Amino acid sequence: MAQSVQGWCWRLSQAGLALLVLLPLGSLQAAAAPPLVVGVVENAMPCSNRQGSLYGGQAVELWEAIAAQNSWRYRFVPAATPDALIAMAAAGAVDVGVSCLNEVPERLAIVSFSTPYRDDSLAFLSKRPMGGGFSKVLGAMVKDAVLQRSLLALFLVSLLGAGVLWCTCGRFSHNDVQCKGPRSTFFKGWIMLLMGSGVYKMSGSAWATVVVLCTTLLRLVIISIFVGETAKTLIRQSEPADASEIQLLQRKLQEGVAVDQGTIAELWLRQQLTSWPQPRRAAARMEPVSGDEGLLAALRSGRVGSVFADAARIDYLRNVMLSPSEQRSFVVTAALSSSMPQGFVFGRNLPLAQQRAISVAIAQLRFQGDLGRLMARQP
Repeated sequence: MAQSVQGWCWRLSQAGLALLVLLPLGSLQAAAAPPLVVGVVENAMPCSNRQGSLYGGQAVELWEAIAAQNSWRYRFVPAATPDALIAMAAAGAVDVGVSCLNEVPERLAIVSFSTPYRDDSLAFLSKRPMGGGFSKVLGAMVKDAVLQRSLLALFLVSLLGAGVLWCTCGRFSHNDVQCKGPRSTFFKGWIMLLMGSGVYKMSGSAWATVVVLCTTLLRLVIISIFVGETAKTLIRQSEPADASEIQLLQRKLQEGVAVDQGTIAELWLRQQLTSWPQPRRAAARMEPVSGDEGLLAALRSGRVGSVFADAARIDYLRNVMLSPSEQRSFVVTAALSSSMPQGFVFGRNLPLAQQRAISVAIAQLRFQGDLGRLMARQP
């Protein structure tokens, strides 16, 4: 019995010694694991940027939060464009690529992406058209079928009410309605019903009061429809046009477009051009440009008529990079109605467990609402 107890004590002491030896070795191995190589696109604000040895932007902040949550060590390396970063990931030169990287079929064919952390579209930043704003809105209102029918209904309802009152209630006998002749008197009564002013002077009997009341109620309903449709027309005119509309796109490219180089914006424009006949392709002017200052310099100088890039990047260029006086001169004139998911790109050699951990962290931040607040914060 004593020998058995001694045997168990010996085994326990050996197991404890092994743990004491293995635990430090495990810690040393973890500490010795090389840091992740994280590629960051330069000059791609608000998503990512590099200034000297410092990296920043919304996507970089998101990565830093995920890395801290998982206790990962990492080091940043720069990439000139999103396309260059995709190539680095496909070659295994980086473990993770960080920026607003659109997950499109051409990229998904060669690399893997995290779960998306945002959706974005493409947009044109152009010089505000000189004049023509009021005439453009007025022209849209004239062509609007609902506005046309509302005006017609308003005239007909008031005319019908005036006719009923004229025939059944003594031809507008009130002194304030009477004019020199019957035609003038009828016309004045009709205008009063149309405008809704002084209608109490036309209701000398109970029947006349009922007619005026019904006409006034219908008039209010029709005017409400007219006002609502007018507001919708004004909103539509202030919204960016559809960038995929072929005539608008042709006009933009004839005026010249500085496109964010090495991005999906450049790929999308080139794909559009391939479907055009040769004369239209020859008339198009597309200038790939990198960097905030390069894009804005092309626009300010008049060398091109528009800048084409991710919608978030266009908003950053206009609202942050331009001065308040310039912001009044440049507006978002067109945008794609469709949107594309954006996420991090995984390097060829990144372990599947870490890929899954990144996607899970993004999904958790998105579900909790923290991701939305981070993306809304202007860097």
